[in-house]
Amino acid sequence: MILTSMIASLALAPTWSIGSAMQLVWEGKDYTPIGLQVQANKAQIEEAMLAGIQDFNVEVPISSSWKEVADQLEGRRFFLTNTTLMPVAKGITIQPQYYRMNGIRNPQKIRVSLPGSEKAFVVVALHTGELLTQKLYPVTNGTLSADLAAAKEADQIVLIYPIGESMQMEDLWDRMDERRDQALRQIRGLGKSDGLRGIINPLGTTVNLPAQDSGFVPLNNTFRKEFADFLEDKYKNLATLLAAWGMRASVADNFGDVVKFVPLWNSGRGVEYFLDVDNGQTQPASNKKSTYWNDL
Repeated sequence: MILTSMIASLALAPTWSIGSAMQLVWEGKDYTPIGLQVQANKAQIEEAMLAGIQDFNVEVPISSSWKEVADQLEGRRFFLTNTTLMPVAKGITIQPQYYRMNGIRNPQKIRVSLPGSEKAFVVVALHTGELLTQKLYPVTNGTLSADLAAAKEADQIVLIYPIGESMQMEDLWDRMDERRDQALRQIRGLGKSDGLRGIINPLGTTVNLPAQDSGFVPLNNTFRKEFADFLEDKYKNLATLLAAWGMRASVADNFGDVVKFVPLWNSGRGVEYFLDVDNGQTQPASNKKSTYWNDL
């Protein structure tokens, strides 16, 4: 839908092609710009134009007027690059290999920095994997403050599962629809601009994070519905899915109920429990053969 809308809006624009030497060709002529990449600053653009610059790549946020930039660059050739970050998804991060505290003994209060989080699910467990306490805490101004009811007799581990926005995944559902509409309004507002050669990242830019198993699970309702449909198509019946995930047969009545659960383990670390994110309750599980992460 997003690509279709973009293509429809640009359907009447001149087309690019690739020449025999793999060069870019615009309207039948080789495109060999020597120009400047600049922010959408009128004074900077004017200075560059007075210096004789003919080709521009202008960085524009989604909230500013692209039409004003195009009007200022009349008679020049230019690209527009949307520098606004793509809308990020809300979800829960399952990274017990990172969000953990070892050697905890005796009740105590902890403070942990969790930028972007709204709340966090915190468990205290023995090294055997047995849960001692579990609680959902608010995160205020990016800081988690938690009173741990740890035992005195043995060392324990604290596992923290942040809940909130994360740059590990774009919101490809509700917020993406809004961003698509913003981009389409900007594109339509450009009208006919002879110098425009293209729009780079029309929906926004993404952050390049180090490659790793993120363990991020979106909590968007549309995502859950799509995930439930995928699981039903793959497993056909609920009992087969529960067995594959290592869940008890009594925890869910349908595929829509199952997708509320997330595992509290990832990459061989964590505890063998599923968390119902909606009510904060946990259910014992078997992660030895669970296919959850493969399915996600």
